[in-house]
Amino acid sequence: MEFTDREIYFLNEAIAKSIREEERFLKGMTDIAQKENDIGQKRNYNRSIEYCIRRTEELEVLRDKINE
Repeated sequence: MEFTDREIYFLNEAIAKSIREEERFLKGMTDIAQKENDIGQKRNYNRSIEYCIRRTEELEVLRDKINE
């Protein structure tokens, strides 16, 4: 897929913003999970953390494809 410079800039900015939001969410969820004593609740937090990590990785792959 070919993008103009303007489109690449816009996509990179949108992806960077999404990655920052995911990293903030990840940090918050990690802090909460570490403080949680209930094992069941901790597992739920850990699932959310794993999902967040996958989304971040997908965004990074997308960013790399756009910048090829």
